[in-house]
Amino acid sequence: MVINIDDEVADQIVCENIKQSYKILSDPKFCEGMYSINESENFLEITLLKDAMKRVFEYYSIETLD
Repeated sequence: MVINIDDEVADQIVCENIKQSYKILSDPKFCEGMYSINESENFLEITLLKDAMKRVFEYYSIETLD
C-alpha cells in the first residue's frame, strides 16, 4: 500500500515531530547523561541540539519554538 502525501503535509509531520522532540529535550530528567557524564558538557551539547532543531523547525513552519 502506497500513501501519497503532498509537501505541505510532509512539512506538518516534520514540524510536529521536531516540536515533540524539543519538548522532551527541555525536560532535564530525560537529558541526564545523554551525551556525557559531565553536566556542563552534556548541557552544552543538548543546547546545541535544541538550537539546531529550532532552526530546522523555523525553516519548515511559520511558528517559533519556546
